Amino acid sequence: MKLAILLTGHAQTKEWELNAEFFRNMPNDSIIKNADILAYVNCKDIKASQIENYLDNFPNPRKYLLYTPMNGHTVANLPIDMSTNEYKTNFNNRAGYLFGALEAYTNTFDLLKSYDYVIQINPDVYITNYAKLEDYLKSNMNTDSVFHVNTMRSDIDKGFTCDFIIYRPNKMVNNVFSFYKAPEVMGYVLEKSKTEPNFKYVPEQILKRICDVLNLGYSVICQGTRNNRQIDEYGMWHCHNNDDVQSFLVK
Repeated sequence: MKLAILLTGHAQTKEWELNAEFFRNMPNDSIIKNADILAYVNCKDIKASQIENYLDNFPNPRKYLLYTPMNGHTVANLPIDMSTNEYKTNFNNRAGYLFGALEAYTNTFDLLKSYDYVIQINPDVYITNYAKLEDYLKSNMNTDSVFHVNTMRSDIDKGFTCDFIIYRPNKMVNNVFSFYKAPEVMGYVLEKSKTEPNFKYVPEQILKRICDVLNLGYSVICQGTRNNRQIDEYGMWHCHNNDDVQSFLVK
């Protein structure tokens, strides 16, 4: 199994160090501990050297910084085009750029298309039970699903979360993520958000719309309990309180 962990972040700092500690606690023969660790950070205030130092904390044998807007990446000649970033007009100090995750998926697709699985997580999403997640990967190796997604706040009508998804690049013929800017995807979601009060113009809805329009096979991993900051049934934990994470690690 060829596996990559794609960490997509904005302004997180301490979270990288905490995340690496979960990886260090995994046994040496863990598939996840031996996966390639890849970092994609779009914050203009964080330097490449800072992220590289965070990556050094991970025990995985191969780890690479794919992108920061400050001073590049550690892999030469990446096919990453950062010239058009329309989403950057919509910014939140905590969450970052509205479509930052979608851009990361799109811009790194060609690099990752040989992988059986890519697990994308934010730096503040923690793998607390590696065995459950590895069992899930093994049991789905021969399924037709190219996406393994989570519902937004346990409601599939709210879209698919972008804090943690699993996708199968080597099962995709084309870069399906690049479709996010298409009128029938982004335009559709924007217009629908203007007429339906409970429907939001957010990347979670755009990710779901991509799957619907392109008729992509997907499986729901589990309900989105991470939105409630609880550990879900596969041991994934989206936590914004670093003290809570630190306490969990010292138990």
